Amino acid sequence: PDALPILSRTFSQMLMLPNGNLLGVGKEGVSLLYPQGWRVIRFGSATRQHAASQYNWRTRLADTLEYSGNNVFEDVVLTQDQRLFLSVQGRGVLQLDLNDLAASTRYDTTNQAIEIAAGNSNYMLPRAMAIDSHGNVWITVAFVSEGGQVLTVISPDGKVHHLHQKPDGLSSRLPQSIAIDAYDRVWIGAQVRHHLGDIESEGGLYLLDFHGTLDNENDD
Repeated sequence: PDALPILSRTFSQMLMLPNGNLLGVGKEGVSLLYPQGWRVIRFGSATRQHAASQYNWRTRLADTLEYSGNNVFEDVVLTQDQRLFLSVQGRGVLQLDLNDLAASTRYDTTNQAIEIAAGNSNYMLPRAMAIDSHGNVWITVAFVSEGGQVLTVISPDGKVHHLHQKPDGLSSRLPQSIAIDAYDRVWIGAQVRHHLGDIESEGGLYLLDFHGTLDNENDD
């Protein structure tokens, strides 16, 4: 009962890790439930991490990741090679390295990794994520401009790929959910939106066969 307490009361996403540990994320940061108790990673203005040997599970000992702000998490996924990805409303995608927080990677407007929302200068809306058999992380991106990068794919080597909204293909600018089947075909559920004063978008269910080529949209 006197073990390190949980960090947040409002988890927006949770994930059970293969080792049996529970991960939960909320606006304050990350909470991990180990057999010994809770490990917490706060969001703050600088990254600080204790060595595992320094953990005293009966005191308030917390690591800090430089990632301050009111973070709302849309999704969290873990690849087979233990890469952890979090899609963050307004901020892009965070690849979190639990063993070395300083090695965490941000995918955002830098180098146009994530498309900005139409009419904004630095605001992104990555939503759901899914992983194919090659370890590629697929991310739906909402409210993009006409012809914008409605799907972002991060390959295991960290390279970023994009698929664009097209009237004769994936016509929606509001992809909502995503799933990948045993044949690596990508299923996308999209939200319809009309006559609401801003973005117009088709809805429906889309099936994408990308033929294994992430940089050639002509064979999709």
